[in-house]
Amino acid sequence: MARGKQGEIAKYLQTEFLDYLEIEARKTLDNIISGVDYTNRTFNLYDSYAYGIYLNGTLRRTSATLRDRDSGESVSVGTRAPKATKPRIWYGEETWGKVMRDMMFDTEGGYRPSTTKGYVVVFAASMPYAPILDAGGGSLRRKYNVIAHAESEISNFGSDLMSGMVRKVNIKLHPIWEVYE
Repeated sequence: MARGKQGEIAKYLQTEFLDYLEIEARKTLDNIISGVDYTNRTFNLYDSYAYGIYLNGTLRRTSATLRDRDSGESVSVGTRAPKATKPRIWYGEETWGKVMRDMMFDTEGGYRPSTTKGYVVVFAASMPYAPILDAGGGSLRRKYNVIAHAESEISNFGSDLMSGMVRKVNIKLHPIWEVYE
């Protein structure tokens, strides 16, 4: 087989696997969100949930809304429709879940996977108060299921689709789950 044909086949298989990972990531994210036990008052935390799929360190798929580098236009890539109609006030600042989600996976200054080899799938709740709710910190009387409760769901994703390496990392105080080869 000619080298060019092998490259075309490899690229096709890579695209098919990315498509498959994205379908499964969407299902997993929906399951994570269905397991929450807090009351949505503004829906900004809901809007902040996201996944990102990286290949060799480059973001290839995400549920965030990205900006095209050349035109600055908004590019939706599997985005769930935002539900928040007003911002959450956090330390005197207006904070929107959809904006925090998009910043999490921004190609200029957002999250970077811990490895640049192979596939990495990331799940995050990107509002600044998500880790406080998860930990039951501050003046809260208990822990809330924000994303920490999803460890088994994410582990299943990892063992079913990849080599099953799952780890929790904290980036800018946000709890993020990585699944990688």
